[in-house]
Amino acid sequence: MIKKQRLFNILVFVALTAIILSVFLLMWQKSKNTLILAYSVSHTNQVIGTSEKVISLLKDIETGQRGYLLTKDSLFLEPFNSAVLAITDSIASLKKLTSDNQNQQPKIDSLAILASKRVARSKKSIEDLRYRGLTTPPSMLSSGRRLMDSARIIISNIQKEEEKLLKQRKALLDIETKSLNDTIITILCLLSIFILGAFIYNLLINKKLISQYETIAQLNKDLSKSYEELQTASEELHATNEELTTSNEELFATNEQLNIANNNLFEAKKTIENHNTKTEAKLANVLETSLDMVCFSNTQGTLSYINPAGRKLMGIDDDIPPENIVVRNFHTQESWDEVVMPAVKAVMEKGFWEGNSEVIHQKKGHKIPVWQQFVSHKNSAGEVEYLSVITKDMTNLRKTEQELKENEKRYRLLFKYNPQPMWMYETESGKIVEVNNAAIRKYGYLENEFLALNINDIRPKEEKIKLKKYLETLPEIGANFSDGWKHITKEGKVIDVEIYSHGFELNNKKVRLILANDVTEKKKAEENLRNINAELVRQNEQLDKYVYVVSHNIRGPVASLQGLANMLNFEKWPEKTQQVVDNIQKMAQKLDDVILDLNKVLSNKNNLSLAIEKIDLNELTMDIVAMLQDQIEASDTRFIFDFNIKNVQTVKSYLHSVFINLISNAIKYRHPDRKPTISISSRLEGAKLCISFVDNGLGIDLKKEGDKIFGLYKRFHHHIEGKGLGLHLVKSQLEAIGGKIEVESQINKGTTFKVFIPL
Repeated sequence: MIKKQRLFNILVFVALTAIILSVFLLMWQKSKNTLILAYSVSHTNQVIGTSEKVISLLKDIETGQRGYLLTKDSLFLEPFNSAVLAITDSIASLKKLTSDNQNQQPKIDSLAILASKRVARSKKSIEDLRYRGLTTPPSMLSSGRRLMDSARIIISNIQKEEEKLLKQRKALLDIETKSLNDTIITILCLLSIFILGAFIYNLLINKKLISQYETIAQLNKDLSKSYEELQTASEELHATNEELTTSNEELFATNEQLNIANNNLFEAKKTIENHNTKTEAKLANVLETSLDMVCFSNTQGTLSYINPAGRKLMGIDDDIPPENIVVRNFHTQESWDEVVMPAVKAVMEKGFWEGNSEVIHQKKGHKIPVWQQFVSHKNSAGEVEYLSVITKDMTNLRKTEQELKENEKRYRLLFKYNPQPMWMYETESGKIVEVNNAAIRKYGYLENEFLALNINDIRPKEEKIKLKKYLETLPEIGANFSDGWKHITKEGKVIDVEIYSHGFELNNKKVRLILANDVTEKKKAEENLRNINAELVRQNEQLDKYVYVVSHNIRGPVASLQGLANMLNFEKWPEKTQQVVDNIQKMAQKLDDVILDLNKVLSNKNNLSLAIEKIDLNELTMDIVAMLQDQIEASDTRFIFDFNIKNVQTVKSYLHSVFINLISNAIKYRHPDRKPTISISSRLEGAKLCISFVDNGLGIDLKKEGDKIFGLYKRFHHHIEGKGLGLHLVKSQLEAIGGKIEVESQINKGTTFKVFIPL
């Protein structure tokens, strides 16, 4: 019995060991499959992410192109160029990632072709505008959009394929994970049954062991507890699998970053090597192209190198080698003894010397004034190995200094005899140090009396505090203008002045030059003008009231007439009677339109209190182009923009109305035999900004219509519908802001409108 019991125990032990080994092998295989599926899910996500990057780069290319074509601003080329550089690598990466999927490869090849075409067309349109001034036709832009739409469709198909794979792989991953858990639970259940059966068998064999039933029961409880612990372990294993999946994704991303870092490191090393090579080449090029003489000599004065500028300065032929050239021959005995030898001694001791000298032209023998710089260069042992010498020809500088002295004399004369009162004072003390004849005459002081004054002495008492605060904020260097000041003459007369000043340094002192302009009479004239304007405003207000009353009184009967005409239309009339009724309606509507147009013109002329603001001409033009997009596309209109001056300060609503009227007229009155082209440019003309609108339309007969072109209800092309109000409004709006408009035109060739706006 004992032997049977021992044999039974051995068999049970062997069986349990086999079962446990099988469990662990099965769990290892299932975990391996789970990790493989997790990696495939991560790989699919990477493919989708790369495709998103490709479509983003294509968008950057399209946005950059359109922005530059519309604005000619080079800032739009920065994202464009970056996207062009990255698009090829991104598509190549996408192709590599999908190398295991033959269904995706043809799509990616098609995408690469479309991207190449898109980049090529974008580059051409940008180069046409940038270097040849040609704008891209709408047809080409439409073609670009079609290529972009095709690329989006291809990428969408690629993503759909990958999303399908992702869905399948996630499903397989879930199934595999569930299978792993179920397998563990099943094995544990079978193990429990096996152990229970073994103990029952053992009980049947040996009845004496029945006392061990309680032990078996306890073991059963422990087994149940172990089952629960195994269940918990299974759940923990599932969580561990998920963590392993996440860790794998992170490991993959880290590996990608390491690859990028290695590539960047390699490129940096390559860049440094190229930089060193280029630096040496640049240094040699600098020496060879320098306008100053550069030479290297040993401590005995024999040259090892001299640049072309040095040969030209000293009159040395190119075929003479440097080692046959001796520095001593460049100098007179006097300059050698007094300048060169002390300089060499100084540079050997201190390493550096600079100063003025003179050299001798080796062919012509004349002396040349020069500035020289000596620098010593030591070897590793600390011994001076060679000297470098830079020599600058000072001939022109000497001439310039002489010219400056002569110019100073002339400028003093200009200052002295300038018809405007002028003086100069020290910034720190306020003491007047120079004064011209006009100031002496204007203020009534003798010259010595004026030079004894401080700038506070010529101002009324009440302005001295104001002056002190103003000078505290005034920059010491640079030009400045200010008005609203009062000065007092020697006789006590108070005058209004404008001050033009310029601060600078003279003889190591900060000074300020003053030009005083007497505006006393101008102030009186401005006051009279303000009074006149106030009276005009009052009269205009009365006129507005009168116009409103008249307009209201006229529109009342017109409205009644329209109502009666509409009532008549409810009846059936004979044909001739109906024509009369229709004509009554049309005339009533035209009369109402005339009244509204007149009110608009009068409102425009009288509304002079609108705010002045800074306007970006590029933004204004783009807004109007967007508003007229339907007309532009229907007529296939081409625009050319050239804003040398991009900003102006004026009434935005008026300028917007001017632009939209002139642009819409150019489109409306286009020539039937050619595509319309509108060129808009800006430049300075004196104190005004000139904006030109040039078209190639029907043109206007200025000989016949020139004096009527800006008249109310004046039309010149009656085959095209219009009111004849636009140009009158443009002229009225420009005059309201102090501007004007000019026109040049040739029949069947086109028209140019020039708009002038005060700055």
